[in-house]
Amino acid sequence: MQLTFTPGNALPTDVLRDGRVLFEAGYPLGSDSSPEIYTVYSDGSGVESYRCDHGPRRQAGKQAESGDIVFASEHGLGRFTSALAHEVDMKAPAGEFAGDAVEVTAGEYLVSWRPDGKARYELRTWNPQTGSFDTMVAAREADLVQPVLVTSRRVPNQHPSGLHDWNYANLLCLNAYTSKYTFAPATISSMRLYTQTDTGKPRLLGSSSVEPDGSFYLRVPADQPLQIELLDRAGRTLKREQGWWWMRKGEQRICVGCHSGPERSPENAVPAVLLRTTTPVDLTGAASAMLKGGK
Repeated sequence: MQLTFTPGNALPTDVLRDGRVLFEAGYPLGSDSSPEIYTVYSDGSGVESYRCDHGPRRQAGKQAESGDIVFASEHGLGRFTSALAHEVDMKAPAGEFAGDAVEVTAGEYLVSWRPDGKARYELRTWNPQTGSFDTMVAAREADLVQPVLVTSRRVPNQHPSGLHDWNYANLLCLNAYTSKYTFAPATISSMRLYTQTDTGKPRLLGSSSVEPDGSFYLRVPADQPLQIELLDRAGRTLKREQGWWWMRKGEQRICVGCHSGPERSPENAVPAVLLRTTTPVDLTGAASAMLKGGK
């Protein structure tokens, strides 16, 4: 089953206990080469960055026994922990790390490491608690990367899919002002939605007004790259996504805000757009077909 629907490469690195697939791809998603960590459900829905504090290179994420995500980064090793919305430096030994950081026992890792770019990668065991950092396997003429622990593991949770064989999906944004970017009150007036042509060029699908509370409700085409642009009252761009994302057939998705991060929870309020209408603005280009009862 196809899980990704954007340009660029995606490399799966783990299946989380909650059933999501952990993968790495260029950041912004589908548009650059610096790797970042993302998740997607097993039916291809719900794609998002694992965290939105995008920094230097982050790759080869694995879920540790604690539930944290441990990964290689530009500065060594880092982790994502559920209590924090940002990366935590693991204070790993100086040098370069590649491939997976595999937890061999609780709190002890098998890592691929080299002191600098002139040396070969070797496999070492590292214990953050004791500080031990010992060579396990080294080869003079080869780089040793991506160690794999051959052992049983718990079966991930199953994800009950809510998809349908439709050619569209519905997206509700609760508040575009809830963002890592700063928008002055009452400045967001409308939004535009783009897709990509077969040649990779952006193509405008349409636009919608944005309510004073920052909410909007869309019907979007399924299984193709999507990108949002926010505009002020004069039609000037406030912010446009650099990367691409997608929605699956029949997916019903609610976003807290625009690039607010998956760790954010929504305000306990009904969005203004739903008080005005429960019919999404059709940006699929198939409004006439919908009126005739098509899907």
